[in-house]
Amino acid sequence: MATKEEYEYGQRALINSRFKISSVLKNWDYERNGVPTPIKLSNLIPMGIKTVQKHFKDFKSQINEINKKEQERLDGFQ
Repeated sequence: MATKEEYEYGQRALINSRFKISSVLKNWDYERNGVPTPIKLSNLIPMGIKTVQKHFKDFKSQINEINKKEQERLDGFQ
């Protein structure tokens, strides 16, 4: 069983990881980076691929919004 300090460290790490992913997604450049994937996020953030994959599903709505905005932008060119 984890000690209180270990638990608190784990919670801080969790919050920090999610914050980093969220920040990168908020400033996502679709033209330069393409579709957001765990591998692309891992390359942009100093974070391991397994960590990004663990949290990726929590950002599906944010990623869907990025994809929707890009589709709307592309539809504007037609």
